[in-house]
Amino acid sequence: MTGKTFLGLTLGLTLGAILLAACTTAGKPDLVVSRMAVTPSSAPAGSDLEIASGVRNDGNAPAPADLDIGLYESAASPTPLAPLRAWALPESEPLAPGETVGDQGRVRAPAPLSPGGYFICGEADAGDRVKESDEDNNRLCASFTVVPGKPASADLVIDKVIPGEFAEASRIVTVRIRNAGTAPAKGPFRVMAFKRAPRQPLLLIECALTEGQLAAGSPSSCDDLAFDGVLAPGVARDLTGYFAHVVSNGAGFVRQPVKPGQQPQLVSRTIDFMVDGCFPPTDGSPVECRINEIDEINNFKELTFKSR
Repeated sequence: MTGKTFLGLTLGLTLGAILLAACTTAGKPDLVVSRMAVTPSSAPAGSDLEIASGVRNDGNAPAPADLDIGLYESAASPTPLAPLRAWALPESEPLAPGETVGDQGRVRAPAPLSPGGYFICGEADAGDRVKESDEDNNRLCASFTVVPGKPASADLVIDKVIPGEFAEASRIVTVRIRNAGTAPAKGPFRVMAFKRAPRQPLLLIECALTEGQLAAGSPSSCDDLAFDGVLAPGVARDLTGYFAHVVSNGAGFVRQPVKPGQQPQLVSRTIDFMVDGCFPPTDGSPVECRINEIDEINNFKELTFKSR
């Protein structure tokens, strides 16, 4: 009798504990850092790094997902030496049970930083806003080694600009760009043209500007001249573009109407060509600066030639 009573009591307590645990964990999310990869895994301080990260919801309820990524002295350090990147899903788009979301971005390793071993860690729900079934699996780290030396960087230059034939209302130009740096330059990045005094961006595109577009002041039918690929250190590429002395933001078009039987008037001007430069024109027009370079002021090449 005693044994049966004890057995019944034991079973009752066990079932009760299971039911209590089920009620406790039901309806709770569980955010897990599913991926943390750093490329390259070793580099000098100040180098560019690619970080691929991911968060997965292993729970059984949706939850907002966010990730804070930082550089740590050890995998267990509570405070980062430097924050590197943070991302989050919109509050209106919570991470469903079993769902994974990923992110990839470029950061720069802090400088100065002593050579040695470090960790780049991602922590989901670092602010403890989400009540999870497991609060101890929110971090994942990747090792990263700082090596002596200076960071490898690209350095884009223009070797020469060669004017070519006239095409419709534009003139063909060949721009030879070269990577004079020590790291690849990953496109896309633009090649631009500017007038002087005041400096304004001019049209340099991948197709001819038509007479109708010039006369009407309408936009061109193709994209700006750009390099979309990887330019390795020491490698040069020739890009063919179509130049027109037209302000590329659509304002202040220079129009020279041509009547039947007349030839277009040609004017000799000095034009500045620039590859992925960071210096905006004096009129405030936007300029995209995509590549981190050793030298940001050697991106220009001037050319005096005739155009419409």
